Amino acid sequence: MVGTDSTSKSMKKIVCRMFLFDRQLLFNNRFLPLLQECPKNELKEIADTLKATKELMLKVNSLRQQAGLSAIEN
Repeated sequence: MVGTDSTSKSMKKIVCRMFLFDRQLLFNNRFLPLLQECPKNELKEIADTLKATKELMLKVNSLRQQAGLSAIEN
């Protein structure tokens, strides 16, 4: 069969992109509330519920500051 190898590579790329897109949607759906303006106690509860690591909270707070929002206290 002609093109089997390139077809296989193309399918792998498509599957990889779909996986990354699904992971990105999962991240967005779970962590989007942390990037919105809410009372601080609600934000803290969401972060605790998601079991956000210190490293992740640094990234979230960086994004919040870029958006003009206050940081979430750890």
